[in-house]
Amino acid sequence: MEIFDEFGADALRLYLITSPVVRGKPLKFKNEGVRDILKDVFLPWYNALRLLIQSCDQLKVNKKVNFIYDEKRLYSSMSSNSNVMHTWIVSYTQTLLDFVRKEMEAYRLYTVVPRLVKYIDMLTN
Repeated sequence: MEIFDEFGADALRLYLITSPVVRGKPLKFKNEGVRDILKDVFLPWYNALRLLIQSCDQLKVNKKVNFIYDEKRLYSSMSSNSNVMHTWIVSYTQTLLDFVRKEMEAYRLYTVVPRLVKYIDMLTN
């Protein structure tokens, strides 16, 4: 229970999902591994989410526009948008979504987390 209290259940779950134990291999449990998940995964994800929310709020205040996700509009804007970064983000996100769906259908949860971490890292750096 002290792991839950110190790091939270989500960090422990993610640590176990990315560990060799999900592939039927032995695991030498380390508290540091759970702490690293919190530091290397959850904090960057949380910071990226905060950045997105702040950007949406600024868009609303400065441009008087509400951010509403619309997949059809997103893809139609790609063809008319000359912003290479916009196109890259949409393309990379779609590739990631396809990968995650395939891996989840095959119950390979352990392959998903590293790709999500890489995505957030590329998106925020």
